[in-house]
Amino acid sequence: MINKKAIAIGLLAFSFSLGFGLNIYSQSLVSGNVTEINRHGLVPRYSIEELAAGSQLIIKGTIVDIDKDKWNTEDGGLPEEIGVSDSIYKDVSVEIDEVLKGNQEKGDIVVVRMYGGEINNTVIRADYEASFTEDEEVVLFLIEDDSLKNKEGSTNYFVTLGNYQGKYEVSDSKSKVFIQGNADKKVSSLEDLLEKIEDHKNDPLPPQLVESDEPDLEK
Repeated sequence: MINKKAIAIGLLAFSFSLGFGLNIYSQSLVSGNVTEINRHGLVPRYSIEELAAGSQLIIKGTIVDIDKDKWNTEDGGLPEEIGVSDSIYKDVSVEIDEVLKGNQEKGDIVVVRMYGGEINNTVIRADYEASFTEDEEVVLFLIEDDSLKNKEGSTNYFVTLGNYQGKYEVSDSKSKVFIQGNADKKVSSLEDLLEKIEDHKNDPLPPQLVESDEPDLEK
């Protein structure tokens, strides 16, 4: 039987909304035979218009591959002490069906990084991250990763703007879009979403991007 002991190591253990709709949570560590880190953070809320204006790349595409979980450490191994900049991640390959903003081309493969995962007896969960499945059709709002977790300063991949907010799932009927598995009340159809993107992709940067979008705990 696994002995698990919860140890609070994070910020405030409550949530509230203000300003741009910021949500503040705690981070907790569960230790024993299995180390489980549940990361929560402060994530600015974005409207579709703000996502369109703030993204460097917006695509409609299909998930074609999800790589195995890896550590972002220099040697790719478990760190002696897991800090806030240390994380397990997986890279998601997306084939572009349509470029809605940016310099990529239809048919290109772009890599989107998702933080969190499981390697051996270490599990890192981040409930603000987008989730992906193979063959899923999506609309993605993407930016380069400027967080501390990008230790090499790589520009070879993207992350979703606003974490889970930057990923929309396209339904089988092609007429509906969903955000993190739930019907999105802000748009009535895929056509509506694409129209909002086109109308606002050249707007000024939203105020949330004056400061980094990265959840506070992770910085």
